[in-house]
Amino acid sequence: MRRIIFAAALIAAVCVSGCRGVVEVGPTAVPTAGGDVRYAVMTADASMKETVLVADPAGAVEEIYGGISGEPVLTELDPEGLEGVMGISPFQVMSSVAYTSDPCGGLCDVAIVEPAEGQVDAVREALIEYGVQRADSFKNYDILGAYDIASNARVYSQGDFVIMLMLPDNEAAVGIIDRYLPQ
Repeated sequence: MRRIIFAAALIAAVCVSGCRGVVEVGPTAVPTAGGDVRYAVMTADASMKETVLVADPAGAVEEIYGGISGEPVLTELDPEGLEGVMGISPFQVMSSVAYTSDPCGGLCDVAIVEPAEGQVDAVREALIEYGVQRADSFKNYDILGAYDIASNARVYSQGDFVIMLMLPDNEAAVGIIDRYLPQ
């Protein structure tokens, strides 16, 4: 009964807040500011878990690059650049946010691709191949640890997206992506 009352109070607090500010829930604050569409889920043990409803890949990439030390030299890839650099044809993609970097400023390539229907495997394979090629290019001439970074690139699917992370700290980036893309 206490859980039902707590859940009702939480829903009322969110409704009263008008989807702005922060709703305080015990020790957990659930952001509800405009732009972010998220909701809180109460688990059986009464802990709160924030869930993303609407994907924001551009926001995820912005936060990832905001946390990188130094000033990486980035090149944003449009659909033609995505095809030329990563081997992903425009017909294979619904949407994408992708950047390559100059290794002299630190290797930090990121791609978040929403594949067209039936193209998930092709997009994943293209991103894996891109990672292999990028690592091979640093095999004999490593710049700021670029060979290790490229060799440890992570390619995975989350929700409707295929993601490639080629960063010094891929795990931190995965945590950021979890806050911006539905799982």
